[in-house]
Amino acid sequence: MARATHYISGSMTVFVLLCVLLLGAQPGYAATKVRDVTAQVVADGVTVSARLVGNLPAKAVAQINNGVPKELFYTVALVRRHRRFFDEQLLARTVRFHIKYDTLEDRYHLTRTEQDGEIDLESGADVDDTAASEPVTTYASTWQEALQFLSTVEDVMLPRPDGVARFSHYVRVKAEMRAAKLPLYLDYVLFFIPISEFKTPWSRTPVLPVRPATE
Repeated sequence: MARATHYISGSMTVFVLLCVLLLGAQPGYAATKVRDVTAQVVADGVTVSARLVGNLPAKAVAQINNGVPKELFYTVALVRRHRRFFDEQLLARTVRFHIKYDTLEDRYHLTRTEQDGEIDLESGADVDDTAASEPVTTYASTWQEALQFLSTVEDVMLPRPDGVARFSHYVRVKAEMRAAKLPLYLDYVLFFIPISEFKTPWSRTPVLPVRPATE
């Protein structure tokens, strides 16, 4: 009986330590978060803006400044609130930023695209570029200018699904950075660079009004 009790106690200790390690391994939750999520109900749906606050991981910034490209994804979702069941995500739109520091030109090359749906980043699969909107391209001469461009999403349009006016709903936003797709020879050389640099928890708005304020 004493051995069994000792075995169970030891197993629980190992389990607790594993939980602590796994929770501690989740990147970005403490340092980087989505804030200032705002949503405005308009005739065609909901427009959403948000801001990323906090320092990006130092290793990711160093890699960017050494010419390693990164991608930052914002998932913007419209959610239906249920009192007796889990909340239901009705639809989503992904805002995707690509950043690369050109060491020869000494400037940052940034692009921004949008596409419908939530991209499955957990699998590490390539993103379907054919589904994205026309890219918006800009250049930054300093890291602070580049970070300002990366840290803001504005006026992302979510269409209103049929029947959504009958339910309480809200908008939530999360962000995740990962290494960009590299050419095959660089992918082999830089295999040690992590796919996911950080990801934030969801940040949400209060329950939205049913109709536009202008109605």
